[in-house]
Amino acid sequence: MVSGENGAGISLFVKAVGKVSGYTGCLGINSGNHTAPCRLIQQNTLSQSLFRTNDRFAPLSSGPLFAEFRDLRHALTKAIANYLAEPVEPNSVLDLKIALAAARLCQNPKLVILDEPEWGLSFNAARAFVYALCVEAHAKNVPVMIVSHKNWWQTLAKSHVYVS
Repeated sequence: MVSGENGAGISLFVKAVGKVSGYTGCLGINSGNHTAPCRLIQQNTLSQSLFRTNDRFAPLSSGPLFAEFRDLRHALTKAIANYLAEPVEPNSVLDLKIALAAARLCQNPKLVILDEPEWGLSFNAARAFVYALCVEAHAKNVPVMIVSHKNWWQTLAKSHVYVS
C-alpha cells in the first residue's frame, strides 16, 4: 500500500516507479534490465472507460479472453453482492469498476494498481470491491497495490509506504 496526505505526491510516487498511461491503464514497473507489464485502475473509472475506443475492447468481446473476462466479472460481481447482501446495480460506478478489474485481470499482469479504489463508492462497496479483487488476483498470483489517502486500507496490506 502507498499512502500519504492530500498533496503529498503519492500519485507522482507511483508514476515514478514506472511508465504510466492512465488512458490505457498500462503501467510498466522498472526492475533491473526490463519492464514488467502491470495494469492500473484509476480513481476516476468513468474517464478511464469512456474515452477508450472499441478496438481496445474487441479482444474481450469475443475470442480467447472473452470467457475468462466473463467468468472473472461474474465472480467479482457475485462476491461483492454477497458481501453487500444486495445485488450490484447495473451500469453503476461499482459495476464499471468490476468490468475494468476483470478486463485487467484476464490479461495476466505482473501487478494490479488500484488508485484511490474508494472513489465514487460507499465505504462498504469499496471494501467489498477491493477484497473481491484481491481474492481473484491472488488466485492468479497477481499482487495488488493500493494507492490511497485513506488509512483504513492498511488492514489489507502486507506492506505500507507512506509518502510525505
